[in-house]
Amino acid sequence: EKAAAMGAIEAEETAENKAEETSANAVKKVALGKEPFQRIDFLVRDWQNFDTEDETDIASMEQEMSEYLEHVLAERTASDLKETREQIHSCFKEVGCFMMTHPGFAVIKNKYEGDVSKIDSLFLRLLARYCERVFSSGRLQPKTVRGRELSAVELGTYIKSYALMFEEIGAHF
Repeated sequence: EKAAAMGAIEAEETAENKAEETSANAVKKVALGKEPFQRIDFLVRDWQNFDTEDETDIASMEQEMSEYLEHVLAERTASDLKETREQIHSCFKEVGCFMMTHPGFAVIKNKYEGDVSKIDSLFLRLLARYCERVFSSGRLQPKTVRGRELSAVELGTYIKSYALMFEEIGAHF
């Protein structure tokens, strides 16, 4: 048992070392202008500004989400968050957003016990659509770096290393 435990520890250390090497390569890729990450989705909750009056027209709402994201990430003459937008584009091949309404006031009360019927129906429809988008079989893909799939341990180490890199260069999000 002791030998098996030592072997597991060595395997984890090897995976962590590979992930750290992968992270170092990702830093180089950012410097070279190649995106190290596949996709990021910004999930916005309590969105109140949908133009459509039809609460069943999720397609129109998704179109509004795309237009809003395009507007937010567009080049501007003012330098308001220009570096942040550039960092997002340099780090991710795809950027998306999804906006959720407020789930309803019944769910924010201390006495709320998890009764789904008390959640706002539009929130539930948007949540269902978001889950379809994220977890559909065509969308789920293994995380890769330089064409190589990452293990769970490597991915965790990679994320920690990348966050540390941003902290070291003084990036603020």
